[in-house]
Amino acid sequence: MKLFEKYSFWGVLFLGSLTAMVVLVLVVIVGGATKIYLQWPERVFDTVSTVLKWVTGLLGLFAVVGWCGRESELQNAIDRASKRGREESERKEREEWEELERQKRELAEQIEESNRRIAEIQRERERILRGE
Repeated sequence: MKLFEKYSFWGVLFLGSLTAMVVLVLVVIVGGATKIYLQWPERVFDTVSTVLKWVTGLLGLFAVVGWCGRESELQNAIDRASKRGREESERKEREEWEELERQKRELAEQIEESNRRIAEIQRERERILRGE
């Protein structure tokens, strides 16, 4: 069903119950207004009215349950998204740290190579100064 592809079970329960509840409230209001015109017996009208009120109350309960389920579902989605974001930031931080460590090793190697060259140049200079 297309409805369940767009909305979750809880959303459908909430929206369906709310819609049905509004329709039943309108039926009760219209029924009360038309009671005078239809000349329903008082007992029939009271029975229909009571049944409609109970059904409306149950639909209201379903709407509340649907709303709570929907809120719970939204909170779970938020928790999953924040967990993904946290994992992503930790991964990026780890990658940045590894890159800094690599750069640190490269710089240490360059310094070591520069120190060797300096030492060679100093030895060569001392040899030249001694006249060899």
